[in-house]
Amino acid sequence: MRRGLYRCLIWLHPAVFRQCYSEEMLRIFDEAIGQGLLPLFVDGVRSLFRQWLLRSNIWKMAAGTVVSTVLIFGWWHSQESSLAAALRRGNPGALEEAKRRHLIEHGRPSDGVFGGVVQAAGTQTVETAPQSGARIPDPVDAIEGIVSAFKERPVVMIGEGHWLRQAGDFYTRLTRDPKFQETVQDIVVEFASRNNQPLLDRYIAGEDMPIEDVRRIWRDTTKVASWESPVYAHWLAAIREANRGLQPSRHLRVLAGDTPVDWSHIHSHSDWSALGDNNVSFAEVIIDKVLKKKHRALVVLGTNHVFKSGDRDGGDNTTTRVESLYPGSTYVVLLICEGGVARAAQDLLRLPNLTPPALLALAGTPLGKPTDPRELPLIKEANALLYIGPPESLKLALPPVGSLEPEYLKEVDRRSMIEWGELRARKFLAAAAQ
Repeated sequence: MRRGLYRCLIWLHPAVFRQCYSEEMLRIFDEAIGQGLLPLFVDGVRSLFRQWLLRSNIWKMAAGTVVSTVLIFGWWHSQESSLAAALRRGNPGALEEAKRRHLIEHGRPSDGVFGGVVQAAGTQTVETAPQSGARIPDPVDAIEGIVSAFKERPVVMIGEGHWLRQAGDFYTRLTRDPKFQETVQDIVVEFASRNNQPLLDRYIAGEDMPIEDVRRIWRDTTKVASWESPVYAHWLAAIREANRGLQPSRHLRVLAGDTPVDWSHIHSHSDWSALGDNNVSFAEVIIDKVLKKKHRALVVLGTNHVFKSGDRDGGDNTTTRVESLYPGSTYVVLLICEGGVARAAQDLLRLPNLTPPALLALAGTPLGKPTDPRELPLIKEANALLYIGPPESLKLALPPVGSLEPEYLKEVDRRSMIEWGELRARKFLAAAAQ
């Protein structure tokens, strides 16, 4: 009953927000069972309010309309007063002539409500500033921007929206870029567990392997069926292909970040819970396999793992754990997706020169300042924003119909009952699970 109510609360959010965060919110809900659910419901209601009101432009448009109307009314009233005085001084027709000329030359006074403020002289227009009231970041090509970020920090972390087709396309383009290949040694991923690192190494090195072994890389992780989107298989294949054209000493290595897991020994939810927080595993891989070796690495994890301020519950995440031992080592990039950063980025999304993929650094810009007194400045959460297209255009890449074998689906059902107590995986696997 309580879970059903929480699902309804999530469903009331905008569609793109649900695509990015619904599964994660449900997972947090399930993990909080027995620890008090009232705070989650309160936070969900606040989130709903923010998404539909504060993070939309409805209140801004209403306020802008009222202010502009008052300004124009005041200007027009002052003109009428001045011209009426001229009429009294013996200048018949001055008021009507001025009105006629203004309508011919400028259109009706209300034409400029959202484009600028007409000055009293009627000859000058001052364009309104962006809603942020100051300069916005200059967008740069995202691949060039990320490669440049490695000049500042050895670890660049992207907080991704899982299963997004446009995100997967960007990862592939980034991997194929020669400058990226010259700069980076390692790529740390969430969709592979550390016990499968040998399989991952063999595949990325170009070894011929049975498809059953290759699939184990993204199937045998702590998160049940969470990586069946073709986004991740295609990206691994692109890295494997890129290595074919590189000298062995320059091969990109993909590092499995997820906690080691052997599902043959997982029989209950307590067994699964004993695996612990996978932020610990991600941080260990970054520290031991990247920073201690003085390598540079691209790290792609879910957004909650990479916030500079810690996870949404105020605890340590991957970034804070790494920074505690290697201060200043990480450069965090958040995806512009409906949700956590969308409200602060609304002005950006209207830029005519914002062509995806684009990177927008936050330092020294209004987006580094708080947009809500109850929230941290965005600069405290990330160093830059990654724009891969308008949030409403982002699409999920679902696993193809028939891509999941019957035996594997039986195992998915078993694991689903262990992790969630229901056959939830079949729901998000959609037609592929039929």
